[in-house]
Amino acid sequence: MGRKAITNEVFVERMSIINPNIILLTKYIRRTQKIKCKCKIDGYEWDALPSHLLNGSGCPVCSNRVIIHGINDVATTHPNFIIYFKNKGY
Repeated sequence: MGRKAITNEVFVERMSIINPNIILLTKYIRRTQKIKCKCKIDGYEWDALPSHLLNGSGCPVCSNRVIIHGINDVATTHPNFIIYFKNKGY
């Protein structure tokens, strides 16, 4: 017995509750096809599996899984640590 397929409308409705800071740039087709997403907070775009999004996974930059200079790098978030850098060419 397989899982019941959901529509794009149902997926969008669930996402608005689970992950309100994510804009879906492509339509939901099936649970194994990645969806292009954009974070409302920092504007980062990435591809994610629908199941990960419905399980609460959010923006990779906001969760510090991806580092972007000027947003969540050490020199930006903790500038007092720059004195300890060997190579200050950040």
